Amino acid sequence: MKYDLQKIISNLIPTIERAGKTIKELYLTNSYNTSLKHDLSPVTTADIESEKIIIEGLKMLTPNIPIISEETPTPFVNSSYDYLWLIDPLDGTKGFIKKNGEFTINVALLFKDKPLLGVIHIPLTNHTYWGYKDDDKQKAAIRLYDGYEKELIAPSNSIKNLTILESSAFPIHKYTKILPQHIKINKVMRIGSALKFCYLAENIGQMHVRHGPTMEWDIAAGHAILLAIGGNIVTFDLYEMQYNKKNYYNPSFIAFTPPLTVKNLSRTN
Repeated sequence: MKYDLQKIISNLIPTIERAGKTIKELYLTNSYNTSLKHDLSPVTTADIESEKIIIEGLKMLTPNIPIISEETPTPFVNSSYDYLWLIDPLDGTKGFIKKNGEFTINVALLFKDKPLLGVIHIPLTNHTYWGYKDDDKQKAAIRLYDGYEKELIAPSNSIKNLTILESSAFPIHKYTKILPQHIKINKVMRIGSALKFCYLAENIGQMHVRHGPTMEWDIAAGHAILLAIGGNIVTFDLYEMQYNKKNYYNPSFIAFTPPLTVKNLSRTN
């Protein structure tokens, strides 16, 4: 079965915006509780309430597609399923607790091992970034708080004047071990959660290098948006990131937008 991705986006965004409104209300009024999960990472009432709203909406929208969410322990979904939803109902829980404003909602639709469609919502601004790419067409846009949508297109930059987006301070010289010499970094900007992918989509930055593991629901939505504007997420070996892995862990990766490509990221060129 093939789905109408634009129709899914149109029906999905109101559900995600409703979850975002709930998160924002809890954030601004401090009306949430915090506890620790088995891995000692924090989870709040906002994570749980957002997850409930999104899962309920997805079950109504696509009842036959399995759902994997960060806050609901789920065994590995058999690869016989062609489609799979990945949800992070509150990406950046630590930022939420610290009150730094850097948190998002991430929802992605996978087709086998690839991200087909992605939505990233920013609760505090009510901005929603979305994108999809399939065999027939591709599109990405940002939906603003007033409902106006602006299409996102492939940016035009020089590979000799790039801004890298990072979750924490990371000196520029550290990247020389990873990136080829012809790529010149002008600036490193710190930004948390999946906001990095939103900044890449808007050409505020052109690359994000992640050292260490992440989970599939952290990056799949951003990956789908990047693919829709000609970007990608690849491992340090320059293979495209794959999904529906048995433990859902991602290796270290590079996320990028044009003019960067796998070819000009190679150190052998």
